[in-house]
Amino acid sequence: MMSATVQTGSHARIVVTGASGVVGGGLVRALLLSLPAGIDLCCLFRSQASFQTFCKTLDSKDALRVQPVFGDLTRADTLKNVLGQLAPTSLTIGVHCAADVSWEKSFGALKDLNVAGSRAFAEALVQHPGTTRMIYVSSAYTAPDNWDYRNGYEESKAAAHRMLRDFPTDLQLSVFSCSLVIGDSDGGAINRFHGIYPLVKTLATGNLPFVVGNPDRIVDLVPVDVVSRELSRHVLARLEGQNTGDMVVAAGHGGLPLGQVFVCIEDCVNAFCRRYGHAERSPMTFVPFRRWEFLRRSLKTWQPEELSIQEFRLFERVLSIYKPYIDSDRVLAPLNMQEDVPEMYDVLKKSVNYWLDIHTELTLKRLTPRRGLASEFS
Repeated sequence: MMSATVQTGSHARIVVTGASGVVGGGLVRALLLSLPAGIDLCCLFRSQASFQTFCKTLDSKDALRVQPVFGDLTRADTLKNVLGQLAPTSLTIGVHCAADVSWEKSFGALKDLNVAGSRAFAEALVQHPGTTRMIYVSSAYTAPDNWDYRNGYEESKAAAHRMLRDFPTDLQLSVFSCSLVIGDSDGGAINRFHGIYPLVKTLATGNLPFVVGNPDRIVDLVPVDVVSRELSRHVLARLEGQNTGDMVVAAGHGGLPLGQVFVCIEDCVNAFCRRYGHAERSPMTFVPFRRWEFLRRSLKTWQPEELSIQEFRLFERVLSIYKPYIDSDRVLAPLNMQEDVPEMYDVLKKSVNYWLDIHTELTLKRLTPRRGLASEFS
């Protein structure tokens, strides 16, 4: 019987989905720094164009080490054919990072990719001879059991977790969960602006008079480089046959109160204003949810000039997306991490400044000083 443990120099393959995303892309770059000889690194892309775009994030030598395969996770039949054409190996490690991470979509809109796509990837993996191990990348803001799901995304990730846990073929499954991913701890760089970044955009470019929520609620953030290194170590440990258990990468006690998150964003935006000769913004007022419904009705009737209907609708949309996480800050505790999460206020500041540097033209175009409406609700 062939040993499940793979030593350096033997032949095995790692197959990564979602390499174009934040976590998957970070994993590939981290693996390229430490992958043993004799291990193929294969990534699933939807198209040649997406592979070429991804290659631009690597140097030319590293790009040559990535073997692309092209397929669609929502097409189970074709995915089996695509992965079935790969040469046999003694061990296949499947790392499933791909997902639709939209918080505003329903479970029904997400299940084809997030649930059925996870099943299709698992079915394509187990058709290979030899040993199969699967790592499912989930969110620290959800769990498969005993959890109140705040949106369709959390529900879909949990449903996929349960499906893989009960999969008819032994996947030797482990689950890697992380909380909200922001830019790297060195300079704030990140390749996709999901999670907290739509809020950064709204605060930087909108004329919002106040924010709704409890400033003491904890926001759990982790830098992408820590997530990438932890996931890479987890993959390599599974490659060597170690029983590492599940892993949760989260800030835990290092999470930031929502009030500090807003102060950090505001400080970055004001520094941006000074740099380009704009007036700084006045401090933002927090309004409790218990007053929000009254204010919402009043504003719709009052229609103050200080807040345009377009800005008000944007504010309502952003609030609808983030409200579940302002109401509830439930998140999994860190588990089996090897690194300490750095001081997250500093990382958040770098991440916001990175977003502002990338979106300088947009921000300058829409930047207006906050006007007097906030004082009405102080």
